Amino acid sequence: MQLTLSNREIAQNQTWIVAAMWLECSFCGYLAQGVNLTDIAVPCARCKKGGRPRTIFPGTAGSRLLGMISHFYASALERHDDRAEVLARHLSEQLGRDIEPISAVEMALSVHRSRTNSDGSKTEFEHLLEMIRDNVGLHSTNEARKTFTTLVQYSDTTEEHQITVLLAASLLEQMFRNLLIRLHLRSSMNWESGQKAIRDLASNGKREKEFAKLARVSLQEAISASNVSSFHADWQQIRELRNKFMHGTPYAIRASDADKAFELAKNTFAVFAYLHNTFCSSDDQTHGSNAL
Repeated sequence: MQLTLSNREIAQNQTWIVAAMWLECSFCGYLAQGVNLTDIAVPCARCKKGGRPRTIFPGTAGSRLLGMISHFYASALERHDDRAEVLARHLSEQLGRDIEPISAVEMALSVHRSRTNSDGSKTEFEHLLEMIRDNVGLHSTNEARKTFTTLVQYSDTTEEHQITVLLAASLLEQMFRNLLIRLHLRSSMNWESGQKAIRDLASNGKREKEFAKLARVSLQEAISASNVSSFHADWQQIRELRNKFMHGTPYAIRASDADKAFELAKNTFAVFAYLHNTFCSSDDQTHGSNAL
């Protein structure tokens, strides 16, 4: 699927999710896209067979999760804009001149970066005020003192940013789980047995080892052959952030992480369709649609 819209525009128009879906051949399991594929007379590009209805990949649950990610990401962007406008208004009142929202956010983030190495002492605080004055282009240290609390209290991260990351991690986990089940089906294991085998793999590391055993190539190598070479590394980062958040680090997820999570989610169906076609479909077996 070729998208020329920005991620903001995509998230605000959820009809794009329909275009992200794939159709699965009932004969060989090959996944393809295209409106004409809804016509059962159109032959499969891989096995050349037709005449049976094609099923949707990855299914209702997968599309629903992607829709939720899109919804919360769009909401996160809207709330981010609202917070930026409020911050700009407060700074404008404090400084007696107009501050644009984008400049206000840059000022706040610069202050956050400057505070990273501060030890909290009075001397360090005065030095920090000087750094703020210089870094954000204020006229004096007194202006830095006036705006310090406002800038420090600003956060560019909302609950919707966090939800976007958590849902994206869940979508990826479920897609990977079902890919592994499909790989098990190739060894004549039924769907229920495949589910049980995957449930016994408690960690993602174990699941990746299982993939490597079944596919005879590492997951990272398999994904790198797709059109989204950074997908595996970004997925690992989002998974780690989800784990930190869930295990007691409430501020682990930042607004920029939600941007990355949405980019991952946007490409998830295509990447897993590529993995499915590479490792799970064949010319000599009939597939059912038990996808996510």
